[in-house]
Amino acid sequence: MELISRGMVQVEEMNSLGRVKSCCLHDVLRDFSIVKAKEDGFGETLKANINSSLDMSSIEKPLCPRLGVHIRTILKQVATYKHARSILFMIYDQRFIREMPTFNEVKLLRVLDLEGLQGSCKFPKEIGNLIHLRYLGMRHIHVKGPIPCTIGNLQKLQTLDLYGMHDLIEGYASMPDVLWKMEELRILCLPSVYTKQKQLRMDNLRNLHTLKGVKVGSLMKKNTSAFTNVVKLNIRARSREDVSEVIAFVDGLASLQCLSIRCSLYLEKEMFSTVPLQFGGTICQQLVKLKFHGPFPARALPSPCEFPPNLTILLLDYILLVEDPMPTLEKLPNLTHLCLWDSYYGTSMVCKAQGFPRLQKLQLSRLPYLQEWIVEEGAAPHLHHLTIHYCEKLMEVPEAFSFVPIIDKVWTSISAIFLNLNLYYIYIYIYISHFSVQILYFDVPKSSKK
Repeated sequence: MELISRGMVQVEEMNSLGRVKSCCLHDVLRDFSIVKAKEDGFGETLKANINSSLDMSSIEKPLCPRLGVHIRTILKQVATYKHARSILFMIYDQRFIREMPTFNEVKLLRVLDLEGLQGSCKFPKEIGNLIHLRYLGMRHIHVKGPIPCTIGNLQKLQTLDLYGMHDLIEGYASMPDVLWKMEELRILCLPSVYTKQKQLRMDNLRNLHTLKGVKVGSLMKKNTSAFTNVVKLNIRARSREDVSEVIAFVDGLASLQCLSIRCSLYLEKEMFSTVPLQFGGTICQQLVKLKFHGPFPARALPSPCEFPPNLTILLLDYILLVEDPMPTLEKLPNLTHLCLWDSYYGTSMVCKAQGFPRLQKLQLSRLPYLQEWIVEEGAAPHLHHLTIHYCEKLMEVPEAFSFVPIIDKVWTSISAIFLNLNLYYIYIYIYISHFSVQILYFDVPKSSKK
């Protein structure tokens, strides 16, 4: 934050909680930093033609402990560079490698990121020799065979990201039951919530801050102590009962701020009366961000008093609601961000006056049957960012929102709007800056009006 305040680092993206998510350097400062890093031996970025080779002696003097690699053909060479402390592979070549490096000679490696690496080879069991690793990133990599048990030797690991790791034989890779050995783990992303994962012992992981890819069941009951300090939790449910079990379970998580539930009821034929998000007004006091992903067929949302009392960010994805969700959502007193993705199958929505008292950002996406949206004067007085995606039947943006200071990508299915010849004018809002909006008017020929 000090570098940001001094203008040395620029904020590129903020998260939904208003915190800095990503940063970047100004071009001039970036070029200067690269030159200075090379002079002082701080780090090196390895780029070359994809078919070229690399003379590792070029980075031997001065010694470079940090390497950023963009060349797949030098994988083995980099894996033998014994001076490395941090190796980040940024290779977006989809061709498979035949052999995964073992990194046996990089004994003091602390950071290893192989995200996206494609290989038709086995996961090297020698990975367990890198006992000084603090960060291991293997998100979305492709290997042949399971994750070896030797990964349990990485007892100093603080971040283990295996999300989306793919086993070319069994599908999504499964994790051996060795997590309990990694007592310093803070961030854990398991390979996939789809895999037939055996029960994992995690009762020793009392430093966990973020947990992603866990499924409902005995895993939660047997490892309650591992969830005590969890701030971000991503969990998978396969039934209405599973969702209710999650809600009851998180009641005891005093530190939980962000909860994401993925519920797949593909085989359910019953239309439930409400979405089972009955938190109650006295539990989950710290929960400010809630994401609920379906498919989950339900007629309506629960009453406003059933939502977490301090909820500020809500995302509903593929919930298949029949009744208008706005009368419920507009009564959430602290809600600032609302996303409805493929979650309403009605034809009209109404936002009443004084509703959404703190709402700042609203996103409506893939509401295929929405035709009319009525917003009474005084609703959402603080709204400054509106996004509408693929709502082909929506006639127009409510007049109350016509002068929102920031409107981003209001219409993306322009062709569908042009087919609606009942409109005298078609409004296309184009995002210009944080303080202005340009409005283009397209006059529909009179001869084409019905």
